[in-house]
Amino acid sequence: MPPSRTLSLLFSLIILVVILSLAQWLRTSSSVPQHTNEESCILDHSDCEFELGGKTGSVSLSPRPVPIEEQIQFTFDIPTGYRLEKAHIEGVNMYMGQTLVFIDRQQLPLSGISFLGSCSEPAMQWKLSMVFSRDDNSFYRELYFNTHYPE
Repeated sequence: MPPSRTLSLLFSLIILVVILSLAQWLRTSSSVPQHTNEESCILDHSDCEFELGGKTGSVSLSPRPVPIEEQIQFTFDIPTGYRLEKAHIEGVNMYMGQTLVFIDRQQLPLSGISFLGSCSEPAMQWKLSMVFSRDDNSFYRELYFNTHYPE
């Protein structure tokens, strides 16, 4: 086999491997995230804990099951020394924008309210994203919950 043909074949194989690797990476990175550690807790099943600087905080959600197009209530028990800067909800299996969680800072534990819009998906997975601060540093945590259209 001539050297130019061998080089061309080798180059083609390298390109094929790169394309297949890229396709595999895109397929796995765009799938629904697998939740690990404290994020494995599902808020529509139970209250969930998360860690901030070695301290434990928790979030609860009510009512359960989580309604659509009705007010939902969050309770945030934040570790001492941390501040919940903001929180929002977004769809995981269908993106519907970000819905703010309106936080009431009048008393501890903090409470928040939000509303979920309806969509064409009968079963939705949602992500609650929270941004905390302490000493000019930001910390991001997320928890998940589900909604289902009644049958």
